[in-house]
Amino acid sequence: MTISAGSIAVAAPSPGCPDGWVPSPGPGKCQPENLTGKRPGIGKRILKRRRPDLKIRSYRFSRIAKKRVRVRIANVGRRAARPSVLMLTVRKINGTKVARRVRVRVPMIRAGKSVVVMVNAKSILPKSVALKKTTFRLKADSTNRVRERNERNNTAMHRF
Repeated sequence: MTISAGSIAVAAPSPGCPDGWVPSPGPGKCQPENLTGKRPGIGKRILKRRRPDLKIRSYRFSRIAKKRVRVRIANVGRRAARPSVLMLTVRKINGTKVARRVRVRVPMIRAGKSVVVMVNAKSILPKSVALKKTTFRLKADSTNRVRERNERNNTAMHRF
């Protein structure tokens, strides 16, 4: 119900919610009106800035196991990132195009922290080929389980 007197308009408060708050999707819960997206883009921008953001910081080849690589994945966002999947895709072996994949589970990463995961490509590479001598791509959150602030910074390429 809206009451107007001249140029002043006052909206009646939502039932069970304080002034400036509206019912949220959960039963019996309220949230600030600006987070519902009723004002153009304000709530969406606020929520997007507070999301996690996974990024591949670095990768290092194992000196002992020639088919392994250690990958450091950082969460540069403002919220914890739930568990996800890192995918290594070998694109070229000895100049021949291939599309071989290995997936590795990545644990939850708190905001501002990073984890190191070991990727073993032994099952997808020929015996005589070291991972360092291939062209491959690493992609954090390859299954898109984490809603991120920036989805375009999840990959790293190694070209040989």
